[in-house]
Amino acid sequence: MTAIVKRGITEDYWSLMSEDRKFGWELFTRSLAIVAAWFVVKTDITAIDCVIAAFAGFTPLFIIRSQRSFRRYSKNVRKRLLGVIVLLGGTGAAVLGLLYFGIALLSSVAQTYATEVAPFRHRADPLMANIMFALLLFTAPVAGVKTWRSLRMSELVFDLPKRSLKRLVLQRKYVADTFVTFAHFELSAQVAGFAYASTCAQIIKVYLSVFVPK
Repeated sequence: MTAIVKRGITEDYWSLMSEDRKFGWELFTRSLAIVAAWFVVKTDITAIDCVIAAFAGFTPLFIIRSQRSFRRYSKNVRKRLLGVIVLLGGTGAAVLGLLYFGIALLSSVAQTYATEVAPFRHRADPLMANIMFALLLFTAPVAGVKTWRSLRMSELVFDLPKRSLKRLVLQRKYVADTFVTFAHFELSAQVAGFAYASTCAQIIKVYLSVFVPK
């Protein structure tokens, strides 16, 4: 018995479009991507920017292309496409979540240092300042782990993005059967990619300003 494969989110509408309209849409979205790329924030470090671009570019690309002709692909290709989408999207979301958490932790450590440790640096005897600094170095990771666990960050950073992507690309309850919903889906995927790239780059630039001073 042949299993029934659900249609892709944009598959029905894409199949109804003429080749002229498909060409026009591809030209429009490619032009939009080229223009948007000029405004995406970059870290000015080629290796990092390439990694960010890979996550930000390939994830929307796979999502958009897979949903246009999902039923036309073989079973193996469908499985691989879905696996790549979940892997790229989940990993990208996890990286962003870890970067945000790291910024929050660094900010907390810096504030604690300024209020609890720095005042002792002005004293003649540096012993107390060194003790306080050592305590800060010891307690900061412990506090970070406790906060991570109490906020259930593992579920938010690692599990939730993957579950959401699986729900989107596997269950496919959302169907784009008009031009408005079709354009909304594809443009939203692209905008999310550009927003992700800019956000990651901005956060990484903060890390670079702290650990790699000019």
